Amino acid sequence: MKWIITLLTLSIINICSAQRVFMTDNQFNCTHKVYISNNRFEADWVIYYTNSQVEAEDNKGRWFVTGDRFKADYDIFITDNRYIADKLVFITTNKFEVKMGN
Repeated sequence: MKWIITLLTLSIINICSAQRVFMTDNQFNCTHKVYISNNRFEADWVIYYTNSQVEAEDNKGRWFVTGDRFKADYDIFITDNRYIADKLVFITTNKFEVKMGN
């Protein structure tokens, strides 16, 4: 019985720490409004897109884009106006350069 509780707890922790994102068109119903920057040094977050949900788990900044809003940890609206953005984001091709704070 004790190992079942431990297994369930570990499963919940992994689900909660995953970086699944849903790209939304609604700027008023999103977790974050982001502006994609070409300058990594001004970015609040450095993000790596991955095609593997497993790779995104436990790796802040490695985003797996899902089409299901209800399975996502973040609803992201991408804006062309940097002044309304909550976060400036730089997209990297190196998964070891990711940086994602609060």
